[in-house]
Amino acid sequence: MPVYARSKEGLSPDRWQTLPEHSRNVSALAGRFASVFGSADWGVLAGLLHDLGKDSPEFQARILGKSQASWDHPAAGAMWAHRRWGVKAIPLAFAIAGHHGGMEDLSSLQNERLRKTEILGSSGDPGPVPDLPPLPGYVAPGKGRLDLWIRMLASCLVDADRLDAEDWTRRADRRDPRRVLEFDPGKLSGALKTYLDGISKDRHGPIQDLRLKVLEACRRAAEEPQGHFSLMAPTGAGKTFSSVDFAIRHARKHALRRIIYVSPYITITDQTAGALRAALSPEDPEAILEHHSLEEKLELGAENWDVPIIVTTSVQFYESLFSSGASRCRKLHNIAKSVVILDECQLIPLKFMDPIKDVLKDLVAHYGVTAVYASATQPINVPGLREIVRAEAPKRVKVIWPEKKRPESWKSLAEKVVRHGQVLAIVHRRKDARDLTAAIDALTGDASTYHLSAGMCPVHRMNVLGEIREKLKRKEPCRVVSTQLIEAGVDIDFPVVYRAMAGIDTLAQAAGRCNREGLLEYGLFYIYLAPTAPPPGVLANGLAATEGLLREGIDDIFDPKVHARYFKALQEASSLDAAGIQRDREKLAMKTVNDGFKMIEGGMVSVVIPIGPENQMIIKRIRRDGTIYREDLRRLQPYSVSVLDYEFKRLGSAVERFGDEKNRINILRPECYDSRFGVVVRVPISSSDPRTSSDEELLLDSRKRKSLVSN
Repeated sequence: MPVYARSKEGLSPDRWQTLPEHSRNVSALAGRFASVFGSADWGVLAGLLHDLGKDSPEFQARILGKSQASWDHPAAGAMWAHRRWGVKAIPLAFAIAGHHGGMEDLSSLQNERLRKTEILGSSGDPGPVPDLPPLPGYVAPGKGRLDLWIRMLASCLVDADRLDAEDWTRRADRRDPRRVLEFDPGKLSGALKTYLDGISKDRHGPIQDLRLKVLEACRRAAEEPQGHFSLMAPTGAGKTFSSVDFAIRHARKHALRRIIYVSPYITITDQTAGALRAALSPEDPEAILEHHSLEEKLELGAENWDVPIIVTTSVQFYESLFSSGASRCRKLHNIAKSVVILDECQLIPLKFMDPIKDVLKDLVAHYGVTAVYASATQPINVPGLREIVRAEAPKRVKVIWPEKKRPESWKSLAEKVVRHGQVLAIVHRRKDARDLTAAIDALTGDASTYHLSAGMCPVHRMNVLGEIREKLKRKEPCRVVSTQLIEAGVDIDFPVVYRAMAGIDTLAQAAGRCNREGLLEYGLFYIYLAPTAPPPGVLANGLAATEGLLREGIDDIFDPKVHARYFKALQEASSLDAAGIQRDREKLAMKTVNDGFKMIEGGMVSVVIPIGPENQMIIKRIRRDGTIYREDLRRLQPYSVSVLDYEFKRLGSAVERFGDEKNRINILRPECYDSRFGVVVRVPISSSDPRTSSDEELLLDSRKRKSLVSN
C-alpha cells in the first residue's frame, strides 16, 4: 500500500499525497532556502527526514481514519539522525523534532524526545541519505551563535513543509497556485523617484531643504558595502522614504532579496505600508505586506515573508528572532540577504538590548543583512556603525512646560484644548484617549473631535487620518485626541500640540507633529502632567529618566547633548539582559529563551473586524468551509485589532472563533465595534489585577453604536 503524508476529506485516496513525494518536495525547497546562508546540505537532510514518523502503522491508521491516537511523528526523524551521527546531529534534531510543535530546550530534547524508542521502532527506513555535513564555519565557537543558525535551519524546514502542504491543498481544492511576487529593485527605484519628485515640486523652505539633504545622503550611502548604517534625522526630515530609497538602491547594488521595515508600534505599520503602497506599488498592493500578529498561531496560514517589502512591528521582528515556535520561526530564513530598516530604534526595550544587538550583529556578519538604524534622537551603538547622515532641524516649535507640578484633570485639559481651532492632544493610553475625548464632547456639546487609537483597525484609522489631513489642508477647525500612535510614521502638521509628560525622545517625536512643515514662525508645544501613568516598560522608564533630568535642569528637548544624557540615564537604570537571554542561548534552551523574550507582558491576540465587502466575502467562505489561506490573512490584516490576552477573554461571546487548533481566526461581531472608538474593553482601573476581576462585565461603548459594516 502507498504510504501517505496528507489526506483530505472528500478526496479519493488515489489523489492523496504520498510520503515519498512530500519528502522530496520539502527536501528540495528546504535545501534551496538554506543555500542563502551556506547551509543547503543541512536543509536537504532536514527535508528528507522530517516526516519519517509518518511511515508507521500508527500514523497511517490515523490518516486512514482508523485511529484517533496521538503519534509524535516528528520525533522519529530526529531520533534517526541522532542515532546515526550522535551529538553532531543535534541541530538537525532540533529542527525536525520541532517542525510542528516548536523547539524545546536541549535538555528536554535529549532526555525526552530523543528517547521515544517506540516511535523510531515503528517507523520505516528513509532509504539512501547523504552524510551529515560539517557546520558552517561562521557558527564555530567564538564566531556566531549556534542557536540563531538552528532557528534559521528550522525556519527553512517549516516553510518548505508548509508551502508543499499549501500547494497540495490548492491543487486538491482546484484553486489557483499561490502567487509568487518578484523583487525588482530597478522598477521600485524608478517608481519611488517619480513619486518623490511629484510631491517635492510644491514643497519649499528649510524643511524641504533638509529632506533633500537626507535623501541625497541616503542615495550616496547605498553604493557602499553592506553593514550597519545609522540615519539620524529629526522628525519631518523624510526618514521613511529616504531609508527605503537607500534600501532599494542598496539591494540592487548587492543583489539582495527584499526590504523589511520594522516600526515600534502596530499602529505605525498600516500608515507606513499605506504610504509605501502609494509610492511604490499602487497597482499591486499585495507586493507590500503589512504584518503584525493576525496568524501567529496558524500552521498552514502562518506568514513567511516571501514578498518584496514587509512592514512589520518591533515585537513581531524581535520576538521571531528568539522564538521556538514553528509558525513564528517560519519567516526567519527570508530575513537573510535583505535590508532591515529599524525605525525609531531608540525604542528597543533596554531589558533585551544585549541579545538584540548580538543577533543583529550576526545577521549582518553571517546572513547577508544590511541594517539601517533610523532615529530622531539616538541610534543603537553597534561595532562598525557607519553614519549616513546626522541632521538637525531648524527650530520650529516653542516648548511650554507645565506651570504646576501636579497632574491635570481631563476636564481642565479639555478646557485648554477647545480654545484652539486646530489642535492635537496626545495621551498615554487608549482609555485616556476616550476619557479626554468625552471631556471635550461635554464642553462642545457635539462629537466633532477626532479620536485615534490602536483600538481602531488600520482601515478605520487611515480613513480618519485622511479626514484630518483634509481639514488641516483647508484650514478648517480640527481637534484630535490620540495615543502615541501618531508620534511616528504619520505625516501630519498641527499649529498646536499637547503631549503628556514622557521620555525626552517621546516628547521630541510628538513635537514633530507641531509646525512640521515650518510654515509658521513657530508652533506651540504644550507639555502637561497627565492624571494617569504611562504603560509600564519603555514609556514608563522614559518618563522616570526625564523627571530625573528635569531635577538637574534642562530646557531644550531637541539638544543632542540632552538626548545623550537621557539615554545614558536610561541604560544606567536598566539591566540590558534582564531575563538572562544570552545565558540561555548558550545552553540552547530554545523554549526558555522563547518564554523569556516577551516584549509585551501577557501577550496579544488579534480580532478581525468584519468591515467592507471583500473582507466579509473572505469571512463568509471561512465560515462555510473552514479553510484558511495565507492570502486571506494578508487581506484581513488591515481589518484586525490587537488586544491583550485578558481583554480578549473579557470579550467572550462577542468573538466568533473559526478554524481548528492549528488554523484559527477570531472575528469580532460587527455590532461590537464602535464607529468612533473601535474595540473598547472596559476594566476596573481600581483593581490591581484586572484579569482577576469578576465584578465588572465587558462594556462596549454604546455611544452612537452603529456598525462600520455599511461604510
